[in-house]
Amino acid sequence: MLGDRKANDLGRATQQVEARSANVDSPGSSRAGIAQAQALLQQGTQVTAPYVDLIRRFPQERTQIFELLQRAWGNSFVQKVMSAMSQAPNGEVSATGALDSAAATPVAFAAHVGGGKGSTQPSLGGSRAGDVLAFNSPEHQTYGDEASRAEGRTQPYTKPTPEEQTGKPDPEHFALTHGDINMLTGDYFEPREVDKDGKPILDNLFALMNKPSSSPGQMVGTRDELIFAIKDANPKDPRFQPSGVWEKIQFSDPVKTAVTDRYLQRASRNYEHFAQPAGPKSGGAQSGDEKSAGGSYRALHETAIKMAAAAKAKGDTIDDALAHEAASEHYLEDSYAAGHLRTPRLSMETYWRGKYPLFFENFKKTVAKDVAIYMSAHESSSVAQLGGEIEGSVVLQIDAATAHLPEIGIDTIVAELTHDEDNADGVWVTNDLGEKWLTFGDSHGGIGKAPPTAQAATKAHVEAAVRLSIEDVQHAYEQGPSANDVATFAAVRARTSAPAKPGTSKYGAEQAVPHPDPAASKQNGTQGWQQADFEALWKARIRSDKPETFGSEIAKSAKSGDIHSQLAGLSGMFPEMQKLPVIDSVLHPRAAYEGGFLGAMTNDAHAKLHQIIDYDPGRGRNLTGSATVDDLDRLQQEGEAGQRAGVKGAGKDSQMRGLTVKQREEYVSNLESIRGKLTSDTEKKRILDIFRTATPHDRRALYQRLEGHAWQGDFENGDWFGDALTRNLDPDQLKELKKLLGQK
Repeated sequence: MLGDRKANDLGRATQQVEARSANVDSPGSSRAGIAQAQALLQQGTQVTAPYVDLIRRFPQERTQIFELLQRAWGNSFVQKVMSAMSQAPNGEVSATGALDSAAATPVAFAAHVGGGKGSTQPSLGGSRAGDVLAFNSPEHQTYGDEASRAEGRTQPYTKPTPEEQTGKPDPEHFALTHGDINMLTGDYFEPREVDKDGKPILDNLFALMNKPSSSPGQMVGTRDELIFAIKDANPKDPRFQPSGVWEKIQFSDPVKTAVTDRYLQRASRNYEHFAQPAGPKSGGAQSGDEKSAGGSYRALHETAIKMAAAAKAKGDTIDDALAHEAASEHYLEDSYAAGHLRTPRLSMETYWRGKYPLFFENFKKTVAKDVAIYMSAHESSSVAQLGGEIEGSVVLQIDAATAHLPEIGIDTIVAELTHDEDNADGVWVTNDLGEKWLTFGDSHGGIGKAPPTAQAATKAHVEAAVRLSIEDVQHAYEQGPSANDVATFAAVRARTSAPAKPGTSKYGAEQAVPHPDPAASKQNGTQGWQQADFEALWKARIRSDKPETFGSEIAKSAKSGDIHSQLAGLSGMFPEMQKLPVIDSVLHPRAAYEGGFLGAMTNDAHAKLHQIIDYDPGRGRNLTGSATVDDLDRLQQEGEAGQRAGVKGAGKDSQMRGLTVKQREEYVSNLESIRGKLTSDTEKKRILDIFRTATPHDRRALYQRLEGHAWQGDFENGDWFGDALTRNLDPDQLKELKKLLGQK
């Protein structure tokens, strides 16, 4: 039997459930299911079978019954009941299992979000739409191949196994060009062979070159990943075309997944591809390896120089050194891309995730909510009773599908649009050699069938720098090792070719690296990404010298650009029809996704993004208090999970601290009842938690939004016209809240 306190709580919960569901359209309902569920709970019944039977007999009351179970026994017991219900007869799909294929929805969005000016690349088909790249993959490939050929390197790099060296055929015909290594470095694979602690990085690019596949295309952790990455980066590569050496290779799903997942993880932390990732003076050779494009180039370039000198001393070939040199040149080339010269990628992330840390969490929940709301409005009346369950089921599946993937945030969109604008319009630059030109970037780098004449200078300067860089390694090989590494580096710099100057502290290619020309500040404009909030960002120009705003480009992309095409492509992940045996009905998940989330994003991206930022768990739900309590429970559980995983700053309240003031207002409003008499103890505690986890400034702003007047040091009392908080909180809670509101 339930204890007295638990029984009292259950009585209040039942009253609240019935009151909140009074307006639910459920013809023929006598609330017999709720009554029988209450009887079972009063008896202390904690086995799932009776509740499963009840829900199947009274499907129109299932949402209310689930709330009673949640109040009595918690979410874990609810999940047990839902799991038991999923074991439907004849292998049919249950309510909670109907949307499994929707789970990958945010995955692709995380990969493809963006879509500003010039981000697509239809003629070459190389880069993923919306990726924040310096140059697209075929551009890196072309620059590396053309520059290396100009320096006399015409043979590809191979890594024959001992068996292959004795005549055993290589079924993969494995060989990489200078441009291949250049292209794959950083974006797809780690070029470093050991980490900062000196431990081997097992799946680095060069380690995989040494691992042949016994079943071409099928084996993870082998050269198959490198070959698939080339195809993924540049599907039109001739080696995959008819009569090409890789034409017939079929790649397994595990190989594809290994490559694409790694790509997404690397893209989420690609700060080292930017010249000044944390703002002015954060880059350059002195910043260090993995800190900026200049820092990574210097570190990897000097690794190649050391390898070349050591190879000469051992009587080995220069091949390995030049292969590592090709990897370093990816970051050198990044330093020439207009979109990477002044876009502070790390600063953008810090700034915008500081403002909206819950964006990805809210994005996932918004997709699930939109699907559930659409189904409730367009499916049968009995399906409408399942809205909360469908929503919860989709969220859990999305969580599982994205657990291993990086988060996206507003900064992802901001960085993409800023990067695209500069790449397409160009930035006037100069360098240490006094050269001046208009440089472009990603898909505007001067390659393709008929590139604009203006882009020729970008290509010429990039390839000239790559040639200077290759010459350094060749010079190191010619002269062999010096007394120490410092002397070897100095000897190489002393042989720097024109137009660079020999004998300086910079290598020749570093002297040629561009930076925005101060004399052209008016033509270059200033970037507008740093705004007070999303609304101000929406109205702001991306560049002060160009008319496009962040809002205009996001709306355009959501309506007919990259955002729309990528999200529309995801509709195939939702089943067109799905039978729901519990209530003998049929769901249409694909239509729900397209008409719910996708339709709203297409028609009004501004409103939809605001809805994501200020996610309201009560939207579309009859039992707003229950939905809000569940959401706050989820946020606390996520914070605790992060703490257990060792995430810095994570804890029980860490996620709740990320709520916006508008969200807090919606959450409190969902939890309050009109006279306060139906506000449960749990809801009261959650109201206090919402205030407690806010900053002092936000607490007072929240109070004013809720009560319609500023905090004056005490609550305004009155049965009807006083503060609603005084009717919804207990005296001790009001005392604590008064103290919180008084803090500065």
